[in-house]
Amino acid sequence: MEIRRSGDELILGFSSIAVTDNLTLLYTHQYHHEITQTEAQQAAVQCRPFGVVLVELTEIAELNRGGGYLAGDEVIRAAAQAVQHAARRGTARRYSESRLAWIVPGANAQITDFLAAEISTNLAKRRGVRTAAAARLVGDTGDVVTERIRTPPS
Repeated sequence: MEIRRSGDELILGFSSIAVTDNLTLLYTHQYHHEITQTEAQQAAVQCRPFGVVLVELTEIAELNRGGGYLAGDEVIRAAAQAVQHAARRGTARRYSESRLAWIVPGANAQITDFLAAEISTNLAKRRGVRTAAAARLVGDTGDVVTERIRTPPS
């Protein structure tokens, strides 16, 4: 089945319905919201926690200006691989241009803080990397957990 938007542009796999990010091969921002909502619902029913770890690459704009977009893309790809490797439990996603997120089922605040610190240590050789984490509190939706994350100052 082929569905076309206009001319030769296929709809399947593009923009709003794309599930994976082309650069990082991680799940997309939209998929992150869908999964956090599902995870929050399951956590409420099963009375268990879950957490979100966020990795922010703070110097991507400077890299893009100084070394071109390929330089920034390489840093994003390398960080995505590190987060995906760390996400043996849970799934990593590209949250925005310079942020990666990892949803960790069953993780409380203590565990998510530990995992954020671990990723920070693994990416320590790269400057401009900040991590933060939050865990679900009773009654939280998935988006509330993600919004609660406050990236610490550098």
